[in-house]
Amino acid sequence: MAASKNPLAGWQKLAEAGDPDAQIIVAWEYAKGKLVAKDLSRAVALFRAAEPAKGRLARFNLAKVLMMNRDQSFEEVIRQDCNAGFGPALYLMGVAEFKGIFHDRNIERAVEYFSAAAQDNHVTSEFFAWRLQKKSILRWLVTLPYGIGLSFRGFAICLRDPDDLRM
Repeated sequence: MAASKNPLAGWQKLAEAGDPDAQIIVAWEYAKGKLVAKDLSRAVALFRAAEPAKGRLARFNLAKVLMMNRDQSFEEVIRQDCNAGFGPALYLMGVAEFKGIFHDRNIERAVEYFSAAAQDNHVTSEFFAWRLQKKSILRWLVTLPYGIGLSFRGFAICLRDPDDLRM
């Protein structure tokens, strides 16, 4: 019965034992504050603890939480991964530029980030790069099948593995 009172108890025990996957799962729960009280510093500590084993994945998730909480240090967390061409990190930068989270919205810069992420097979970024590029009506019509194909490709990836970082 104790497990039903705290649905995270098992994950927390694994996280405390040093399991990096559990650390990421529990960190997200602290960041969201639904199953446990919201605690951003605890979430950051758990993402950092998972970093030696999960590297890019831990930094990406940490950066995402920081960005969602309007913490500009998110960029410092993923700068190295962006410079290395890691698609999900570049995608986050594109989202920040597109939404104008930390400064004025910059669509051209967002397209640059999304295009760079697409080079690492990040399908969502490839779609946004296609969608946001300035095109004439004729060019839109010519490239529409490509955009529809990207949508189906993304859907297929999500069906196979909802945690695939290409989405």
